[in-house]
Amino acid sequence: MNVYSVTPQDQQAISGLYVAFWNRAPDKTGFGFWVNKLSSGEATLDQIAVEFRELPEGIAKYPKWS
Repeated sequence: MNVYSVTPQDQQAISGLYVAFWNRAPDKTGFGFWVNKLSSGEATLDQIAVEFRELPEGIAKYPKWS
């Protein structure tokens, strides 16, 4: 996937965010993108959750947060 150490915990955490936010399994491209951000240290899980909310899909689903 990348040169970073992708742990099962990172994968499980990102999958959990997809289920919590979108009530669905992650798509392959998006999953890889977010797991890479987490495993590389570019973003924490909390930061990724905020980014999920700020996506157009998040704003549409949770308009009171925007």
